[in-house]
Amino acid sequence: MTLLRAKENSASKLENNTSLLFLLSISLLILLSFILFLFALHLDQLDQADYWHLQVETFLNLNHLLSTQSNLWFNLTQLGDAFVLLPLFSCLIIWRPQAWAAIFAAVPLAAFLSWIGKLLAAMPRPAAVLDHTLFNIVGPTLSSSTSLPSGHTLTLFAVITAVSVILLPQLPKRFQTTALISALSLALFLSLSRVAVGAHWPLDLLVGAALGIISGVSGALLVQKQTRWQWLCAPKQPILAFIMLLWALALLFHSFRLMQESVLIIWPAALSALFVSAHLFGLHAHLFSSSKKHP
Repeated sequence: MTLLRAKENSASKLENNTSLLFLLSISLLILLSFILFLFALHLDQLDQADYWHLQVETFLNLNHLLSTQSNLWFNLTQLGDAFVLLPLFSCLIIWRPQAWAAIFAAVPLAAFLSWIGKLLAAMPRPAAVLDHTLFNIVGPTLSSSTSLPSGHTLTLFAVITAVSVILLPQLPKRFQTTALISALSLALFLSLSRVAVGAHWPLDLLVGAALGIISGVSGALLVQKQTRWQWLCAPKQPILAFIMLLWALALLFHSFRLMQESVLIIWPAALSALFVSAHLFGLHAHLFSSSKKHP
């Protein structure tokens, strides 16, 4: 009863968070605009060039402005990869397991929106239409027609929004808006790395952010309202310890592959996954020992 009441209070506080509802409303308007834009593209009312022509100057200015810290931005852009980002949040398994479950509950919608958006828009990336000498490219040259929306931005906003929705009700109400704005500002700052490395147009980030917020809110609500996601919340699940260990080893292997490119951000992710794995194995060992003593 206490757990049920806590969930109901959390949902009630979510509904009363006007800042979050405002952001969700703006995100839904951007989604609607994106859908109308896709219709216009497929009805030949607009051309793909119309989309990126409007942004060339802004893209070049931002890219040049951020190019002085190329290695920093290349490290930060790795955080838009769920393979790297999620282990950094894996401590939530121990501290706030419901927030961890909310991240994974957001994944299905986030993955679908990213895939269908890229498929239908088929928007060329900057490197596909601009002379490479005009802007700074960091890392691999991406020249496919998968620019819109930005998947990295979508991932960042989905994860940070899902976690924020779960954790915000636990803060005093006067701090909730400030905490939400700070969290989403961090996501926006990290998303700028996609322009800095020459991979995306600025509006790709805006659409990705909106879709990410929608996905994050949906993940948090699913966990709060549906019990089928609760197994993801339980640190006592033995499989989680093995998953986090394998994840950490995969990250370490990945970091060695990128060693020449000075990608250091992967190491904290790997160490976080190792720590959580060790903690979970210790927890299971303790539970096993207790069960042997008190059959």
